[in-house]
Amino acid sequence: MKSLRTFLSGNALVWAVFCALLGLFAGLNPWSRELDFKGLDLNFQVHRQAGPRPPQGPEIVIVGIDEASARGIAEPLALYHRPLGRFLEAMAEAQPAAVGVDIILPERSWDAFTPGLDAALMRGLLTLKWNAPLILGRTEIQGLPRPIHAPFETAAGLEHIGFVQCARDSDRVLRRFETRLGDQGGIVPTFAALILRALGRETKPGLINFNLGAAYDYIPFQQVLQWQAPALKKAFAGKVVLLGTVIPYEDRVPLPVHLAGWEHASTLDSPGVLLQAQILRTQCSGAVIKEFPKWFLGCLAGLAALLGMWLARNPWQRLAPLALIHIALLGAAYGLLSLDTFLPFIGILLALDMAYLLSARRAARLLVEAEEKERRLLERALLDTTERERRSIGHELHDGVCQQISGALLRYHVAERSLQEREAPELVHLRVMASLLDTSLDETHRLAMGLSPSDLVPGSLGSALEALARSTREAHEVICEFQEDGSTLELDGPVTTQLYRITQEAVANALKHGHPEEIRISLRKERARLLLRVENDGRAQSSGEAPTQAGGMGQRIMRYRAELIQGTLDLKPLEGGGFALICSIPCRQLIGEPRHD
Repeated sequence: MKSLRTFLSGNALVWAVFCALLGLFAGLNPWSRELDFKGLDLNFQVHRQAGPRPPQGPEIVIVGIDEASARGIAEPLALYHRPLGRFLEAMAEAQPAAVGVDIILPERSWDAFTPGLDAALMRGLLTLKWNAPLILGRTEIQGLPRPIHAPFETAAGLEHIGFVQCARDSDRVLRRFETRLGDQGGIVPTFAALILRALGRETKPGLINFNLGAAYDYIPFQQVLQWQAPALKKAFAGKVVLLGTVIPYEDRVPLPVHLAGWEHASTLDSPGVLLQAQILRTQCSGAVIKEFPKWFLGCLAGLAALLGMWLARNPWQRLAPLALIHIALLGAAYGLLSLDTFLPFIGILLALDMAYLLSARRAARLLVEAEEKERRLLERALLDTTERERRSIGHELHDGVCQQISGALLRYHVAERSLQEREAPELVHLRVMASLLDTSLDETHRLAMGLSPSDLVPGSLGSALEALARSTREAHEVICEFQEDGSTLELDGPVTTQLYRITQEAVANALKHGHPEEIRISLRKERARLLLRVENDGRAQSSGEAPTQAGGMGQRIMRYRAELIQGTLDLKPLEGGGFALICSIPCRQLIGEPRHD
């Protein structure tokens, strides 16, 4: 309960607002967003290791132009007119559900070098177009559509040519399918969207579902060219056929998971045609990953920060609940992804942990401050009690012992007159006793004044220090002078008492350890501070003496007295020998000036 009271003692409402805003920032800033995407990638990979979910819709078959196919065809890829034409004619015989060609088609005619190239490709385009939906892929160069030789565009139809680009996240990884691309965000025909339209499917923008289906394999392009009609129909009839390059280091895109089944499992950058295939799987299965709106995530992060603040009231006892919250949130993210929903948990956990750590640190600091304040109050009370006891003892000495000694002296005078008349020999002894009583009275009176100065009231520090200097001169036969500029008229009672006790201790230490010939006490105002200075010309201490001047109990008491009145204490040696004690307090401690304790 004590830690709870300490935690709530410093404006908890303001701190709660701060934690909530911290949570909003942690949940919505782009750095945590990138971490959320990495968490999503890891979640996809865990799901795939547990077993990918079977996709729905038509089967997707990849025909890949691999290194073996490239070696088996004499022409370079830019002059694949004849092999590509034969492939398209073969697809017309296979009767697929749709065919997508994700390779760069020629920008110009090459008939001048090899006559008949354009005709071979044109024939294949038109043949397949009459038998099955055909979609061509288009890329961009510096933000502009990459041109395709006009006859080929006309043969395929501009409405059957779509962009293969996809929106990249801030970490450059491709995870989403968008129908709006470019700086202006305009709707453009995309390669996958045109294939889906040909299949009679609706398109929905969003995150691609990489939980669906196993890793892809491919049929070599050169092998398809060698098949006859029965083999073609068996492999492709009623299916979606995507043609693309699968050559390493060519047309590769970074993906969250491994999709190329013929490559090592650690390879995450895959041929671009596999990205298009996964988009089709996601859309045909109706399994686009849904995202929570940003305002909802911000609210969750803010609530998580408030929860972290609440847990920090007893930080060590609530580490287990904090760990359980982490596990529960990770489990929720995993389970929601199974339901095609993406929960960005990194920002929420970051908000929870930051608020927990900061609040635990704040609670510990407040607890330490409260204990320190309580300790200072107890020390102040102890010092006040000591001061009251000193005053009480001083009063008892002055009103009791001094009066009794004075009474004894009066009896002596009566006895002295009686013995003088009889000329009694005991008179000598009686006069010695009277001298001792007189000395005791002076010392007891001086001790009583030291314990309880009669004029130690607000504004009386000057006269009290003057009396201290006078009694020091009389008692110890040293030169002791006091100077002031009138600043003490503004001092209140507590400041007067502490400054007097500091001076009294400094003078006593100088007399005890330094054996000075001269002590100078000064009190003056400089700028915004009041300076009390006590100098003595006493000798420096030898190494064998107690370090009272250098930091012993006496100095610690003086330093504590200075701290009680928001002052500082400094002790330094003087040139030529001796020490100077300087106590400095702010002028706001003076009467008439505001305090800001």
